[in-house]
Amino acid sequence: MKKVVALLLTCVMVFSLCACSNSSSEKPDNTNKTTTESSTEPSKAVKDLSEIKIGMISDNTVAEARVRTYEKAKEMSEKLGFELIFQDPNMDEAEQVRQVENMITMGVDALILMCVNSEAIVPAVKECNEAGIPVLCWGRMIDDGELAAFVGSSVDNIGTMQIEYILENFPVTEPQNWICLDGPYTNPYCSIWHDQWLEAMQPYIDEGLINVVGWTQIEDADTQNAMETTENFLTAAEDDVDVCMAISDTIATGAAQALAEHGLSHIPITGLDAETIVLKRIADGTQTMTIALDDYACGEVAINTALGILGIYELGEPDDYLENKNGEVPCYYAQPVFVTKENLADIVAMGYGTPEEVYADVPKENWPEQFK
Repeated sequence: MKKVVALLLTCVMVFSLCACSNSSSEKPDNTNKTTTESSTEPSKAVKDLSEIKIGMISDNTVAEARVRTYEKAKEMSEKLGFELIFQDPNMDEAEQVRQVENMITMGVDALILMCVNSEAIVPAVKECNEAGIPVLCWGRMIDDGELAAFVGSSVDNIGTMQIEYILENFPVTEPQNWICLDGPYTNPYCSIWHDQWLEAMQPYIDEGLINVVGWTQIEDADTQNAMETTENFLTAAEDDVDVCMAISDTIATGAAQALAEHGLSHIPITGLDAETIVLKRIADGTQTMTIALDDYACGEVAINTALGILGIYELGEPDDYLENKNGEVPCYYAQPVFVTKENLADIVAMGYGTPEEVYADVPKENWPEQFK
């Protein structure tokens, strides 16, 4: 427990250390060491900032995390004077391919892309390569094609963070029944996080302390699907469930609805993305934790990396390297942080939801002092 508390305190203090601009963010207390060490002044480049056109394609805008990242990118485009073109395929693979092709037609100088499907998008990425447009892989690795960079949060150990938090704060000392809800395996990280959960759980499974009553992937991380799946698992287990591992907030929200209907709102449940609805549940005690990817810093990292690749800023050393079938990809990261009841107010102050939204079910006299 002491280890986790220390990590929480440390993460709150360094929440934005990996934002990669030296220019200050407008979010409170979110200006620190940069990731890409970019200059605030343009260097000699082929184009001036006013001539730069950057494309940005998300996988969806249902997830608040995507919206926050886009909002920061848009803020930077307005501040610095380059053009930002944003599109959202709403989880439609074919539509996303068309959007990439449209970006090529519109003559973008760089493309920041979060793929819906890491394999289906490859031909479109290769079209960008042929057109000389650098592609920055945003948050989700693409199987093949030349990628100028990977940008986003450091998500390699999200599964480990979630499972270790639960095991350290809710020790398994007697047999328990668990539900585990993965994200879609079209996202390569969901498979990695699945393995991280299993690795940490396996000793307990072998000793008969953890019995998994249901473990499956939730297609498209869909909330309704998660609710129905959790309902089925609860029915099969006759409501005898002690922990719900949910890989993301959209999945956790569906699971939480099912748990509430079965009188199990008190059991530990995990999440990822710091969605407002989940922060609200953390405030009222019906969700244990989530993980914030510092989406505002992600937007800053993405834009500054793109501008660095285009020669506007000096691009610092990568934080890491990943590989796809084409070769090595330099990575520029923002760091994730635990969100629990203890540090919730700090997260809200950074722009994740509003006090009125997050503390809606909490009597005003019990709100954190800074919001009263």
